[in-house]
Amino acid sequence: MTGDYIPKTPSTSPATGMDNYTDIQFTGSLLSTEASNWTDEMNIEDKIYPVLKQQFYNIIIYSVAYGIVFLFAFIGNLFVIAVVCRNRNMHTVTNYFIVNLAVADILVAVFCLPITLLDNLYNGK
Repeated sequence: MTGDYIPKTPSTSPATGMDNYTDIQFTGSLLSTEASNWTDEMNIEDKIYPVLKQQFYNIIIYSVAYGIVFLFAFIGNLFVIAVVCRNRNMHTVTNYFIVNLAVADILVAVFCLPITLLDNLYNGK
């Protein structure tokens, strides 16, 4: 069978009387025709996206879902900030705290969501 590892049996050295294990032999060629044809057998998704661990339909689903969450987080929090800033009667300590949370949520949407999406696509989780 091509490509099998076959260890040799131990032999006893006559000089020392100790067991000597010889090197492991590799039978077969690393550059066999099976290995060279591997790239020809890959489907189109593997050629286009070789490092992504998800299937193509999962990439689309994840991208759309993360895109929707990003848009709602970004636009919704911008509305909160705009309402508090434009209305004079909304300038209270509580509403400033809410604006602070909205800014933090925008930063999470901008920096964490894309990185999480890429991590899910590349690591396959």
